[in-house]
Amino acid sequence: MASSSKQNIALEEQYAQIKIDAEEEGILIEGGSDGDEMVLDDRWCLVGKFLTGRSIDFDAMRHLMTSHLGTRQRNGSSWTFNRFPLVFHRLKRGENPKAVHLHKMNMWVQIHDLITCFMLEKVVRSAGSYMGTFVKSDPKNFNGI
Repeated sequence: MASSSKQNIALEEQYAQIKIDAEEEGILIEGGSDGDEMVLDDRWCLVGKFLTGRSIDFDAMRHLMTSHLGTRQRNGSSWTFNRFPLVFHRLKRGENPKAVHLHKMNMWVQIHDLITCFMLEKVVRSAGSYMGTFVKSDPKNFNGI
C-alpha cells in the first residue's frame, strides 16, 4: 500500500510540472527517432485550423470531413465542424506545412432583395470586392428569375 501511495505522489508531481502556456501546435508527422525521414505524399495534404478556442474531437472531425470531402470539393462550400469554420490550405508539392499562413477563408455571400436592374455580375463582383477579394459568382443567379 505504501508503494502505491508513493507512486501516486510521484505521478502528481510530474503532472504539476506540466505547463501549457502557448497555443497548441498542430500535429506534424515526422520521421522516426532513428533519424529516418518519412516520405510524405503531399498531393492529398491539407493544413488547417478551426476558428475556435474549444477543443475539437480529432477522430470525429476526421471521420466527418473525409465522408464529406467529395461533396465540399464539388460545390465549393466552406468547411465547418460543429459550427466552427475551418481555414485550410492545400499543400503544394514540397511546401513546408509549418510555413503556411492560415489567414484567408472563402465563403458564400447571398444578397437578398436586389432590384432587378442590379442583378448583374458587375454589381455582385463590386459587392464581393468591397467585402474582401471576389472569387466567383454562380452564373445561375443571372438567368432573369
